[in-house]
Amino acid sequence: MNINIIGMKKEIVRYTNLIEAIKDACGELKILSSREDFEPASLAMATISGPTIPHYHTFLTEFYFVWEGTGKIIVGRDRYDIKVGTMVIIPPDRVHYTIPGEIMKVLVFSVPAWFEEDQIIVEEGMACYSSLKERLELIEELLIRSERGFTEEMSSQEKETLDTERQSLIIKMGWDKLSIPELRELLTLEIS
Repeated sequence: MNINIIGMKKEIVRYTNLIEAIKDACGELKILSSREDFEPASLAMATISGPTIPHYHTFLTEFYFVWEGTGKIIVGRDRYDIKVGTMVIIPPDRVHYTIPGEIMKVLVFSVPAWFEEDQIIVEEGMACYSSLKERLELIEELLIRSERGFTEEMSSQEKETLDTERQSLIIKMGWDKLSIPELRELLTLEIS
């Protein structure tokens, strides 16, 4: 049986090594298929070498599939560890961004196809998200990379001692005085 999908005139073959990467809120993107190719869906390959910019989409749903690297993805108020083989579905109107632990490569499948006007960068003071939350997430990632992350196995005494160490380190390193872009840059340098 031959089914013709509306909008498809013929097959498309693309080679990733011939596609020029562009900068985006999600990192460095290679657009594998676009709205012009097939309006119901699109596919991109994202290389993420530093924290991405918090954003959301009003219409499209995104499917992330990690095929290289590790890190964290923050979706709304939830934080998830992600690694090779992890798939995350992000529905419309959910603020999201990633903090890679190392350079990550992610396939991003969008339904309907991604379009620029649908990507809303989160500004300070917006409902459902705060810049304070992002600052805390970025500083927490720096603490984890400095081997000062909390674990479930720790006793309350160990957590209290570590908390004091963490506060001292934050002040010593000046992380509490850095802006969000400076914290993002610092995490990017940590990966390189």
